[in-house]
Amino acid sequence: MEELKMSPAELTRAARVGSTMVHDILKRGQEPSAANLQKIATALGMSLAELLEGREPVAEEFPIVATVSNDGPGKPTETASDSVRMKLESGEAVAIRVQGDVFAPIYRDGDTILGVKRSGAAADNLIGLECIACTADDKIYVRFLARGSAYGRFTLRGHMAHQPDIEDVKLKWVAPVAWIARSLK
Repeated sequence: MEELKMSPAELTRAARVGSTMVHDILKRGQEPSAANLQKIATALGMSLAELLEGREPVAEEFPIVATVSNDGPGKPTETASDSVRMKLESGEAVAIRVQGDVFAPIYRDGDTILGVKRSGAAADNLIGLECIACTADDKIYVRFLARGSAYGRFTLRGHMAHQPDIEDVKLKWVAPVAWIARSLK
């Protein structure tokens, strides 16, 4: 909840459990049913095993070797202590291969876009993020996720002005873009 900046009331609404369920678990030590725990895990964008066992995704440190700007080429960093942490989430990984120049200049022909699947019900936690999304009718897009007109519906916003939004769709699954493997063509 802290990582997602969710209050107990927000989690209760997102999980669609009883109005005091999350509060009762946190403050009174109430033991919820397996069905309610699954709803809470889904609302948090994690598996039931992750919720119960407290397993964190593996975090890797990647050194930052330079900083680039509009002023010219990047200069090597002075210290090796500057790095970025990236969590390698568990779950079913998915990859999309870009064909052609439909996403140019953001993505090039042959680039691979990778993410880790989450259920469509957990998509509320991903609003505003670039995601690989599979709609209820099995169409797959790489778009920015926005809220739809009702709970459980989403709008997929295009990268370019010429790409129309795909409005009010239900999602089977969604995978926030985590890595981009650039084509070496």
